[in-house]
Amino acid sequence: MWLHLLNRHPREVTEVSGFQKPTERVIPVDHVFGPADPNEPESKRRGRVIVGVLGGLAIGLLLAAGSQLSSPDSDETPSSIPEVAAPPTVPTTLATTTTLAPSRLDILVDEYEGTLYLVGFVNSQAKLWRWESRTGSPLSLELPDRTFWASFNSSQVRVGVLAASNLSAGYSLWVGTPGNLEPLAVDISDYAWHATDPSQIAWIEERVTGDSTSIFLRTATLPAVANTSVSIEQSGRLVKYDHGGVLLETISDAEGFVIWAVDLGGEEIGRILGRFLGLLPDGRVLISQAGELVVTQSDLSDPQAFEFPSDKRMAGVSTSPTAGRWAIWEIEETTGVSAPAQLWVLENDEVVFETTLPSTLRAVSWSHDGRFLVTAAGEPSPLSGFSTGNLWFIDTEDWSMHQVAAPGFVFNIAAVP
Repeated sequence: MWLHLLNRHPREVTEVSGFQKPTERVIPVDHVFGPADPNEPESKRRGRVIVGVLGGLAIGLLLAAGSQLSSPDSDETPSSIPEVAAPPTVPTTLATTTTLAPSRLDILVDEYEGTLYLVGFVNSQAKLWRWESRTGSPLSLELPDRTFWASFNSSQVRVGVLAASNLSAGYSLWVGTPGNLEPLAVDISDYAWHATDPSQIAWIEERVTGDSTSIFLRTATLPAVANTSVSIEQSGRLVKYDHGGVLLETISDAEGFVIWAVDLGGEEIGRILGRFLGLLPDGRVLISQAGELVVTQSDLSDPQAFEFPSDKRMAGVSTSPTAGRWAIWEIEETTGVSAPAQLWVLENDEVVFETTLPSTLRAVSWSHDGRFLVTAAGEPSPLSGFSTGNLWFIDTEDWSMHQVAAPGFVFNIAAVP
C-alpha cells in the first residue's frame, strides 16, 4: 500500500468537502530577507539570494508532497479520506477439537465451567494439578514424596494420597484438601472413600509381628482422627466402602479375581468370582467375569447377567452425578502398547453413545453438572516416560468431542464447580 502511494503520479487537487485546495505560493526573497541594502557587498547579497531560493524550493516540495498524499487514487472526487488497510491480526478463536498447549478451559472447550483436579505423573514424578476454567494453565500443587496413588471423596473436595513409606514396606495415607495434606495412617495397603458420605474414609492396615501379619479394617470420620478398627481374614484391594461395609478384591493362582463383602464388624457376608468394575447409579455392583458382565446387590447377593453389546474385557465404570447416566470402557489388552479404546455411555442401562478413542483410557470422570464426560488417555513411552497425555471432553448435549493436551500423564480426575 505504501509503495503504491510513493509511486503514484501527481494529479490536480480539487476542492474536497471539509478541506481547502492547497495553492502554490511564490515567496519573494525580499519578503524573507527584507529590502536590499545598496551598501551591502555583492558576495553577501548573492549568498542571501541562494539561501532564499533553496528555502523556497524546500517549502514548495513540502506543499507538493502534501498535495499528492491528499489526492484520491482516481479522477473521481472522493467523499471521504481514503482508508489505509489495517495490519493483519492474529485470530483469537481457538479450535475446540484439538489444542497443543494448556490454556483456559472455557476457551479450549466451549461452555465448560468449573475446576478440574488432575492426578498424574511427569517423568515418573507424581503431580497434582488444579485447572480452573477461567484462569489459564494448570497450577501444580504439592504432593508427598513418593506418591503412588491419589483419589477424591464423593464431594470431590478432599483428596487421599498413598505414598511409599520410608519406615516400612507399607504405604502412608495422607488426606486433606488439594495442596494441604496431612498424614493419617501408616503401614496400610489400600484405602477407599465412603461411596456417599464425603467425611468418611476406610483403609486396610497390616501389622507384621515376627512371622505373622495381622490385618485390620479401620475407618475414620474426618476431620477427627478417632476411628474404629476390626480384624479381618485377608487383605486386598479396597474397592468400595459404604454404610453396609466394604468390598475387597483379591487375586490368586487358583481362583483368579475374587470379590469379598465384609461388614463393618469384620464378618464376611458375601463372595463372588470376578473383577470389580464399579457402582451403577442405583447402587448395584457391576462385575466382569471372563468377559461377561454381571450385576449384584451391594452385598454381592442376587447376581444377574447384564446384557451388553460387546464381549471385550471392561476396565471400569464412572457414574454421572445427574440424569442416571454412566460410562464404561474397555481394558488395555497389551501393557505399554498404544491401542484404540472403546467407550460407551448408558442411560437406564441402554447405550446412548459409543465412540473409539485413539489410545488407552487411564481415567474417566464427569463434570460437576453431568454435562461433560472427561477422560484421560495416553501411553507411556521409552522416550517420554510417564509424562504426556491428552484429555477428551465429550459434550453430552450434542456428543461433540474436544481434545486438549494434558499437563502430564493423568490417571485420576475430579471435577468441581
